[in-house]
Amino acid sequence: ATNGYLGPVLVPQANIGIAGRLIVTAIRGRHLYDTQSMGHQDPYIRFSLEGRSKRKKIVYAVPKCVDGGQNPVWNHTVEIPISSEDQFLRMSVWSKRMVA
Repeated sequence: ATNGYLGPVLVPQANIGIAGRLIVTAIRGRHLYDTQSMGHQDPYIRFSLEGRSKRKKIVYAVPKCVDGGQNPVWNHTVEIPISSEDQFLRMSVWSKRMVA
């Protein structure tokens, strides 16, 4: 799933508890929307899981890419524990830098 769109994670066989883990590698971003009028943005990725209840839970944030601008490179792998309730993984890109 990219740009915040939902995509299926998996259909676990277990009914309760942790069903497994999902390994995701954030490699790089291309042509991100420029949110900074001055300087470079510091983009980071946030993953959240959604289940049948549509309630989101933030499970991991990839560290920011300092001065990554519109074409950041993360090369960061995360292991996300998933339960039998999780149906979708949402990935969204955010910028840390704020202009004071």
